[in-house]
Amino acid sequence: DAEPLNGSILHRGMAPKARLAHANYFDVEGYLNTPSNLYEFFESAHDEGARIHTNSWGDDNFTSYTTWCRDIDRFSRDFEDDLILFAVTNTSTLKSPENAKKLLAVGATQQAPSQQNIGSGGTGPTADGRRKPEIFLPGVGIVSAGTGSCSVFSNAGTSMACPAVAGCAALVR
Repeated sequence: DAEPLNGSILHRGMAPKARLAHANYFDVEGYLNTPSNLYEFFESAHDEGARIHTNSWGDDNFTSYTTWCRDIDRFSRDFEDDLILFAVTNTSTLKSPENAKKLLAVGATQQAPSQQNIGSGGTGPTADGRRKPEIFLPGVGIVSAGTGSCSVFSNAGTSMACPAVAGCAALVR
């Protein structure tokens, strides 16, 4: 939200007054289905006040139920007021951990007026037959926050749709 800095309300995002807790993805263990610390990763964010967890990363090596999936489902059971979202893979087949049972898997559509068309994202069913992803939002040609001070850039993929779904969840919450 650039308004406090320069008065601009352009590119404010879905929920500009929402508070954020950040973490470093490179601190997450469990890639390649090895022992995972993802439960503790989400628990730390919860302790910082986060209740909506948006994630635009994963492991495209597996379609099976991995250690990350187990940690996500256990955390979601233990912290029922939290919502975990994962962008599904941009490949054609659903991967891990978006195939966990207790998370909201997000796919990307094209922009209006073609929002009924898939823009990106793997589809299910999962290896055990569940339907995924559960929700789609536009993820093509999305203007997002850049790395510079109040800068923006345009990108496409499920990683652009997932934060928008998290913003919608923040507004509902």
